[in-house]
Amino acid sequence: MNFPFKNFSLLGLICFISIAFTSCGEKSNRLMAEDKTLAYEVLDKVMHEEEQWVKVHAAEYKLQVGDPEGVYEIFLEQLDKFGELPPYRIGIWRVLAKSAPTKQERQQYIDNILAVYNDPQATDRIHAAETLAKLGVPVSTLAKATTEEILKGEKGSLWVYTLWASLQGEENDNNPLFEALISGIPEEIPRLQAAYALKMEGEIPEESWKKLASLALDEPDNSIAKVHLLTAAYYWAGTENQNSAAYKEIETQILALQHSEKKGDRMALALAISHKGDWEHQPLLLGMLRNDAPIKNEVNEQDAASNADVMATAAFALLHMEQTTHQLSTFDWVIVLVYMLGMMLIGYIFSKKNKNEKDFLLGGGKMNPVAVGLSLFATLLSSLSYLSYPGEMIKYGPVIFSGVLAFPLIYYIVGWFLIPRFMKLKVTSAYEILEINLGVSIRLLATFLFLSLRFLWMGTIIFITVNTAIISIWL
Repeated sequence: MNFPFKNFSLLGLICFISIAFTSCGEKSNRLMAEDKTLAYEVLDKVMHEEEQWVKVHAAEYKLQVGDPEGVYEIFLEQLDKFGELPPYRIGIWRVLAKSAPTKQERQQYIDNILAVYNDPQATDRIHAAETLAKLGVPVSTLAKATTEEILKGEKGSLWVYTLWASLQGEENDNNPLFEALISGIPEEIPRLQAAYALKMEGEIPEESWKKLASLALDEPDNSIAKVHLLTAAYYWAGTENQNSAAYKEIETQILALQHSEKKGDRMALALAISHKGDWEHQPLLLGMLRNDAPIKNEVNEQDAASNADVMATAAFALLHMEQTTHQLSTFDWVIVLVYMLGMMLIGYIFSKKNKNEKDFLLGGGKMNPVAVGLSLFATLLSSLSYLSYPGEMIKYGPVIFSGVLAFPLIYYIVGWFLIPRFMKLKVTSAYEILEINLGVSIRLLATFLFLSLRFLWMGTIIFITVNTAIISIWL
């Protein structure tokens, strides 16, 4: 029996060489180790040393990149010191809700924010509405009367953030935030806030993007809303719009924000780059991270708080990009290519020696018993074995290995009594034995059940290994 490994090997060789060369031509999408370390250090330093909202931003960035160390403890201290200070108390409760170790504690802080939201006399009611939206709290259900009352009023800051919060847990064919922007919000600050919320809330339909792009480009240059209108259009431009003149003009104007003396502009730029995952602008983000061109105040002195906020945002942008735009390096592809070629070469060589199904399935009956035994052991183990057994022992103790005590007896019975009897039957698989004794239908059923089980097992192994081990190591 000859097997068509030759053509398959040639095809595989072409595919993997193509992938490897494609990878060689791409820019690196990984941070250098020292830059990654610096990014984490900046986030940690800003959270510990800066004040109020700058501290809040750094803490939220740490949580988003999977570095919660110290966040909850620090903001419990902030709660003791400033728990009654509006609007900073809203920021404290927001961080504590995001980092709370239990659902009960999270709900406690959300309830505090809802109480402010429901209080018409609260001076930080707008901050409460924004925070509820960011936390995904369905105010239309939990604060229905308040939400309905606000949405009937004028289109100010509270209205915008309440509209955003009201979308949580709801499905809408049309995005109300987009409709509000298109229909017109008269004041600049609420228009800015609506554009910001639009970036966070969801995608813009293809047919609507041109309206948003025109709105952003037509906004006066001196308008404080322009930056977020531009970045909202930049965020949600689909691939079909990214070659348009409008998109390129928007991108040009956004990149020009790197020279702005406003921290909000630079932060918006860093987040826009992060959202697109464009590693071409990595040097720009690294410059922000290192504070190469610091923001200065009116007396030409560095604005420490503003620069810290920008640095923390750049740190988050770089770490977020690395976590969400993974790709194999050229060296990785070389290893994969060599391995695949080796497997194909072995298959091709031995295909020339195969004369029948016994040669293919049993190696002609000439395989070394030790090699067969090692192969059987390897079949019983997987990457999940090395991940699960240590964890089980740490949690429950060595009792999991009590099952090993039965192995010698099982191997003795199988090796000395069962396998010799199978060998006398002159069959190539256990399924032939089923056919001999029970018929071909039972053989086919057993084959189907075994293959189904193997596919499910392999899928589980691959998923758990990647999700639990490889991603954790990568991050």
